[in-house]
Amino acid sequence: MLKKLQTYLKNEYKQFLLATIVAILIIVSFMVYLKFLGIPMTIARNLYNKAVISSENGDINKSKEYLIESLNYWEDPKARELLNQISQ
Repeated sequence: MLKKLQTYLKNEYKQFLLATIVAILIIVSFMVYLKFLGIPMTIARNLYNKAVISSENGDINKSKEYLIESLNYWEDPKARELLNQISQ
């Protein structure tokens, strides 16, 4: 049994190595996506939602702060439009 396993691994070493490299590449690319796109977009969307709630409650200054901070994380047309509406 052990001899069969050793023979299998010896014959399939290149495919096993290739599969491992591809798996690592997929994981790293997902982490890069999260770092540069996923997390900043999520933070910006959460701040935008806080700004909308603040503006509905009448706290315009807090809403402006949330929108400016949201635009620092991610440039969003909705956030820019709401900030322009609030500023007028």
